[in-house]
Amino acid sequence: MRKILSKIFILVLAFLILGIGIKSKAATGYSYDHNKKLIYSAEGLIYDHSFDGNSLGVGYANLTSPEDFFIFSHPKTDEIKMYLTDSKANSIYVLDEKFGYLTTYTSFHLDPADFTDDQLAHISSAGEKIVNETTTVADIRAMGDVEIQLKNPKATYRSVITKFADDSLDNRDYIYVCDYDNYQVLCIDAQTLKIKLVITDPNEYENVLVFEAKTFQPQKVVTDNAGRIYIIANGVYEGILQFDADGTYKRFTGVNNVKLTAWDIFWLSISTEAQYESRKSYINTTFTSMAVDVTGTFIYSTAAPIKNSDGSINSTTMIKKLNPAGKDVLRRNGYAPPQGDLTFVASTANGSKIAVGPSTFNAIAVNEYGMYTVVDQLRCRLFTYDNEGNLLYISGESGKYTNVLSGPVAIQYYEGNLIVLDKNTKELKVFVSTEIGGYINKAVEAEYRGDIDSAAEYWKQVIKFNANYEYAYVGVGKMYLKEKEYKTAMEYFKNGSSKLQYSEAYKLYRNGLIKRYAPTVLYVILGLAVVGVVIKVIRRKKGKGKPKQELDVGDND
Repeated sequence: MRKILSKIFILVLAFLILGIGIKSKAATGYSYDHNKKLIYSAEGLIYDHSFDGNSLGVGYANLTSPEDFFIFSHPKTDEIKMYLTDSKANSIYVLDEKFGYLTTYTSFHLDPADFTDDQLAHISSAGEKIVNETTTVADIRAMGDVEIQLKNPKATYRSVITKFADDSLDNRDYIYVCDYDNYQVLCIDAQTLKIKLVITDPNEYENVLVFEAKTFQPQKVVTDNAGRIYIIANGVYEGILQFDADGTYKRFTGVNNVKLTAWDIFWLSISTEAQYESRKSYINTTFTSMAVDVTGTFIYSTAAPIKNSDGSINSTTMIKKLNPAGKDVLRRNGYAPPQGDLTFVASTANGSKIAVGPSTFNAIAVNEYGMYTVVDQLRCRLFTYDNEGNLLYISGESGKYTNVLSGPVAIQYYEGNLIVLDKNTKELKVFVSTEIGGYINKAVEAEYRGDIDSAAEYWKQVIKFNANYEYAYVGVGKMYLKEKEYKTAMEYFKNGSSKLQYSEAYKLYRNGLIKRYAPTVLYVILGLAVVGVVIKVIRRKKGKGKPKQELDVGDND
């Protein structure tokens, strides 16, 4: 009996140890050092839980092909609404702040009186023009109210513009829907749910060749704080389309520049227009996603890697931060430009292999203190950077289970967590900060707000967790640099492999030494010079005081 009890005790103890081990197992992953080499690094974000169709209240069978997820926060009322776009179901599911189901949008209504005849002729519903062989514009106007049914919607966005140049547009609260197979973007009043504006193929309105006979199929849409509308369209290589608040096409913005060889430049200079157009798709790249910062000023975007004409790949400008003038102002001050994986074929810290080729980004999110995360759909990884472009941590991994990522297509920051929409598993997956990730986030936020001292204390905690985390040393070094402890700052910058800041600290340290000891050295040199002069004068005087000795020239016989 005693043997049986002891065996049971051992089994129970082993189970408890195993259970504790599983529960407390640290999240491990990889990052990159200053030499762009793989190093061990604890993950900053780990999977916590998921919401599927049933837990969202949508119904498991109704969530068929989720394409996009967007969280809206009203700037005045703090109202939270979540919009989950399902392309196959032709539906937009609206959720509350607790991921509870509210309603479903499958169609919206418009008043023909709000549109011109030409505009009505270009609007579609359920994949067909509302004005066609059987229905005239007059018929449409006679209806008084027209239902526009969604057809393969790809993305939903909502914004409130509180101040326009035209006061009549103030506090515009619109929902924007990329109605892909209706070839239009619907701009809907969020309160009345009436369509107020429809953006269709700019060629049809402007009589300007924009899409070069391509179909206008919008995939992503955002707006800035001036009401300008930005759209990514399928197969468009020239850049992001920018429209005024009234839907007037203005230009392409954020165009990806490619590197041409001397031969390509010569060839293009003598090519016909047709030959030039045939080469365009080869040397340009498309944008894949957008996000707007909290001020509504900057558009963060992702694009496919640029393939140069000589066959080389440029993956350093896949992430951009566009200002209102369309200029890329993203800071790239880290050990490497923000571009996801730096090594394409190698073993990670846990022994797995990284796939061939650069990262392929298809989603981006930015929080209130300039930290942003991008999704690499190639490897199902989440790369998080700070406002300066420093890689903070890499999270997530590929797989078919709930706690990993299979087909991430959209991400949103929410209440300190990261929400990832996985198209393949049809779930919203919630990633939370690990302990080291929490310290990193707090340090980054403190630095963003200018509190270098608090940031340094958080960075010190990061170093305790992972002594190989180089950028943490840089964060501590900044504090000592501010406090004019230049020698200590130099040590931290050296450990952080920051040559630029080490040089700055060294210069200040050297200047301090010169300032401290220069007067003493000067006085010593001056004193030695004076002593030398005095000695020389004394010797000269002694020489003058001696009687001249007569020369002995011999006897005069």
